[in-house]
Amino acid sequence: MHSAVGTTVLINLLGGVALLLWGLTMVKTSIISAYGGKLRRHLGRSMSNRFKAFGVGIAVTCMLQSSTATALLASSFAGQGLSAAPALALLLGADIGTTLVAQALSMDLSLLKPVLIFAGVCLYFNARSERQKHLGQIILGLGLMLLALQLIVTASAPMRDSSTIQFLLSSLADEPVLAVLIGALISFLAHSSLATVLLVVALGASGSLPLHVGFVLILGANLGGALPAILSTMRAEPAIRRPPLGNLIFRTVGVLLMLPMLNIVTAWLPELGESPARQLVNFHMLFNVGLAILFLPLVNPAAKLVTRILPEREEDANSIKPRYLDRSALDNPAIALSNAMREVLRMGDLLDNMVNKSIEALQQRDSSALKKITQSDDLVDEYHER
Repeated sequence: MHSAVGTTVLINLLGGVALLLWGLTMVKTSIISAYGGKLRRHLGRSMSNRFKAFGVGIAVTCMLQSSTATALLASSFAGQGLSAAPALALLLGADIGTTLVAQALSMDLSLLKPVLIFAGVCLYFNARSERQKHLGQIILGLGLMLLALQLIVTASAPMRDSSTIQFLLSSLADEPVLAVLIGALISFLAHSSLATVLLVVALGASGSLPLHVGFVLILGANLGGALPAILSTMRAEPAIRRPPLGNLIFRTVGVLLMLPMLNIVTAWLPELGESPARQLVNFHMLFNVGLAILFLPLVNPAAKLVTRILPEREEDANSIKPRYLDRSALDNPAIALSNAMREVLRMGDLLDNMVNKSIEALQQRDSSALKKITQSDDLVDEYHER
């Protein structure tokens, strides 16, 4: 493949990936804006039972098309004092939800693509309410995702004729750990395991990606898909950080178990569909269904493990920093409002504590107690400014 042709392929491929990510983001943000309150209520009601949480996790992720968004929602409930076990079950369901979306989008929907784009644009410009506008964006986003997948397949076709690219891709088959890390990195940079899986499926469908390399890249995509939620909650309290950590542990163990058995497991995949795209997307589903079967009965021990890894912090009433406010949650209004509510409740507790201690300090004429009350007042003032 000549350099000029290679540059053209790269530009078209990057454009297709960018359009795919934009479509995913459009669908996710529009659903949260239009139906975020209902989704949050359904999630809240599901957190009392791990099996119910698992089912709701599947449904919500099919709508949001983002297991990261579901993970952040689950974390917000865990931060409200609920057990981490249902949150972990919900995330196992979220992983299944991404596989169902990948199955749907990998089908031949060429006739549906222009219909979705046309219907989405018409609904958006003729909407009589904000919810109808968001619905138009959801439909348009789905159409753009299908268009992006077609662009990726078309753009990557010349890669089949490049001996250099084929050599590099084939060499990854002998370095499965490196291939997993590459898949994880792509998934992390894209902030979407679904987008990475769809990219791998599209490359496999074009014949430019060896099938055995695609399987390993999908394992890496599943591993890297757990990282954005970890980073988004890194500065949060331990209870909020536990569900993403547990999900990362599940996926890591799953990848480590699958790698030695990869050839055995993938040998019978052609029975479910012979095309490379169908084998890749079925492998993605098989992996996540296996995780659910393996770890759903173990969510209670897993919750105890992540609680031991991330124990509760000692309460510090004089901390000058808010505990629950998190700027990374601003893209998810339901989570941001929940965090703000918890911070307001904490401010109320501080005010109540200040009043009680003020009376004691005045009665006992304790100057050190008055200094602590002054520090608490500074904290309340900072909350008010934020």
